[in-house]
Amino acid sequence: MGDKRVVLNKDHFFQRAERLYERWEKEEDGLDAVKSLAVAYGDSDNPYTKSSAFHTWLFGHEINDTIVLLLKDHVYILGSNRKVEFFGSVVTDQYTGRVPPVSTLLRDKSDKDAGNFEKLIDHIKSAGGDLGAFVKEKFNSDFVNAWNDALTEHDINKVDVTLAFTHLFAVKDDKELDLLRKSAQVTSSSWTAARGKYVEIIDQEK
Repeated sequence: MGDKRVVLNKDHFFQRAERLYERWEKEEDGLDAVKSLAVAYGDSDNPYTKSSAFHTWLFGHEINDTIVLLLKDHVYILGSNRKVEFFGSVVTDQYTGRVPPVSTLLRDKSDKDAGNFEKLIDHIKSAGGDLGAFVKEKFNSDFVNAWNDALTEHDINKVDVTLAFTHLFAVKDDKELDLLRKSAQVTSSSWTAARGKYVEIIDQEK
């Protein structure tokens, strides 16, 4: 998260989460195969991971060394103290539309989060079925690697949900469309100004 204080847009979070849960409820794009979804995110050599896109799409920022576990009846977010504070505005014990209650878990480095992993895995087992994840992604993070090892040790079967989230991210809301239009206008204006200078330079050389 860096030294600069970042803020989670509560409305943005619940609007996006609503879209995710609506798609999950309709069991689209293979989401019918999973009863829980987990996104573990850490440092990676690949800046274009789906986990990174998920964080930017839902939170507006990439939040390193966190685990987001989405269940049909609850959302759990595991992170350090500062990161737990970041998510404070969306913590609730009530449903918000289709979005279930949201809770945070504070990392415990004394046992390398073994206890926290156990809690999350118990929730996954209680939900039944398979766990949706971005199974092909690799991270340079002891935290994320330890989480994946814990899933393996508990025989949690992971199903790749990359395609489902690719389709989810492809649907743009009004704010995203407005940003795209503004970006296109800026690009067009910049190119028009630059082209005029290039033509002027070429004419002077002649």
